[in-house]
Amino acid sequence: MSFFGSIYTFKRSNSRIFTRASLLGKKMSLTPEIIDESPHAKPDTITESRNLVRRYKQLARDTSNRIRMVKDNSCVAALILFLDDEDTIVVQTSLETLSLLAQNPTNKKVMKSQEKLVFSLENIVLSHISDHETQVMAQQVLDSINFCARASLRRRSSYGGGSFISQNSRARTVVLQITSLDETNKALVEKQLLEMKGIISFTFNMSQQRCKVRIVESITGKELCRYLYRNLSLYAQQVVKNEEGEILLSYIHDSCDATGKDLPDYIPEDDMTHPIISGKAVARMDDESQPNFWGRLGTFISNTLYW
Repeated sequence: MSFFGSIYTFKRSNSRIFTRASLLGKKMSLTPEIIDESPHAKPDTITESRNLVRRYKQLARDTSNRIRMVKDNSCVAALILFLDDEDTIVVQTSLETLSLLAQNPTNKKVMKSQEKLVFSLENIVLSHISDHETQVMAQQVLDSINFCARASLRRRSSYGGGSFISQNSRARTVVLQITSLDETNKALVEKQLLEMKGIISFTFNMSQQRCKVRIVESITGKELCRYLYRNLSLYAQQVVKNEEGEILLSYIHDSCDATGKDLPDYIPEDDMTHPIISGKAVARMDDESQPNFWGRLGTFISNTLYW
């Protein structure tokens, strides 16, 4: 049984966010909770998120819990997803919790090696959407785990506005349309995305069979689609918006379109110098190509005998 492990799914605005940690005191079960998804079920997700992240903070205040919290993958994963929450209080409380965890020297190296954590913190620092206080807190967590962000708050302020810095953010969002996405294969998709490097967070919209994925800039939508197809045989398309609306980009069969492209052309019949005689098993050679008696004799035998 995990120390901090129960992960469950809940609803927000018709979208499903992958994980939130359900803290049942200091002991938690790994068994996912079943959430009522009927139209009448309308949980107060903001209050729920605040209560959950505050429980994490309470546990982190106890120095004896900090090492175990960082070692627990579900705990760190939940805090990372809290950093992507729309509620500022949830984000700041998560940052305060991470700051407490980073006070333990043993945790610093582990937290620094968490690629998704570093990218999420750096994205808050560089984002023009986050407020200044939240950015300062994120920068402090980065500094506490001995990680130098590519752009500090001083660099951001030196450019005046936030538009230039925001273009250098190392995270972006890709929307995938996944054919035949249901509750059964959704769990498999979650598992594969968690194992793929460079995935920061992801949410599901089951009514539209879509998955919204936050990724680092080095990953493309094409790689995501092919990754799901290769590992789960699920057909995924990237949703892209243009002036005419939404379009779906398919990458699965790109590598198959070139099949046979490098093969040589068939030789035209007119260019064949040795036509085949109908009903014979051996091709007839022109007499001019036989310079001696034995050659003509061989041609005669070939033309008159069946093999």
